[in-house]
Amino acid sequence: MEPTVSTLQTMMAEFPAGVLLVSIVIGVPVLMYVRELNRRRAEKEKGAAEKVYGEPFD
Repeated sequence: MEPTVSTLQTMMAEFPAGVLLVSIVIGVPVLMYVRELNRRRAEKEKGAAEKVYGEPFD
């Protein structure tokens, strides 16, 4: 079913901007936390590789 303009307007009416705002407010810190975890894991793996190979690892 192709979404028509009236369907989109109905969806926007049922999905208020407050819900979008709340999802952004919750989602941004979660994404930043995940990025920080990935950065720490990469540093830990880099350190382990330096121990094994005995040279700086980029």
